[in-house]
Amino acid sequence: MRLPVQLSVQPLMQSPVQSSVQPSVQSLAGVHFLLGESTLGTGALPTAVAQALAGGVRVFQLRDKQASFESRHAQMHTLMELLDSAARRQKEPLTLMINDTPELARVLKQNLAERNSPLNFGLHLGREDLVRLCQDEAKSLTRLRQEYGAEAVFGLSVESPAQLSEATTRTALAEVNYLGAGPVFATPSKPDAAPAFGLAGLGKICRSGATLPVIAIGGVEPSNVQACHAAGARGVAVISALADGKTRIAAAQALAQPFK
Repeated sequence: MRLPVQLSVQPLMQSPVQSSVQPSVQSLAGVHFLLGESTLGTGALPTAVAQALAGGVRVFQLRDKQASFESRHAQMHTLMELLDSAARRQKEPLTLMINDTPELARVLKQNLAERNSPLNFGLHLGREDLVRLCQDEAKSLTRLRQEYGAEAVFGLSVESPAQLSEATTRTALAEVNYLGAGPVFATPSKPDAAPAFGLAGLGKICRSGATLPVIAIGGVEPSNVQACHAAGARGVAVISALADGKTRIAAAQALAQPFK
């Protein structure tokens, strides 16, 4: 059955969103580091990962909108090897997410299975990515869940509280493990981002999606992370806040502190 593409907005639901899929990692709380060579620089991934791990980051997401598929594939392989080694060494859950690209997440799944890796993996979809999946029955989120298995972590971006009531979003909520809610604040990292909805909007999404962890994104930094936590966020996803290698460890520690 083809998922609906027409987005009919209904009043925001009163009952909490509930996913039928159990998270495949112990916790998605804390800091999600969105990284790629287009923002960090060529060859910067090993240092960035080491510093982020030292600062307490446990969830990494390959997000490089400007890179070709071949470049993202190479970056994925680098991140996989770095995080696989760290997960074996530290003996704690680490997660590598792929942004936007189901084909690349599929390759990651296969590579991790071949090396019997303890590393968790997953796919994060933005609003437009989800709509594209809905237009192709063979690539629907439900089909991807069946293919990737219950162990895969699926994340979904929500750009406003009202989107939780849209037909396409509600269909997908049964398959995802967490919501990425943003932009909370204005952000230079995504020029085409939707208008920031602030802490009030974040709180509304957290209350409506109470059974799913909500990860705040968009303009999050150490100075406002406590407010995001107070609004109900279980974690934060950042790009710019961890872009500076000179302050990355301290910034990661400050961002992670409210969620410990």
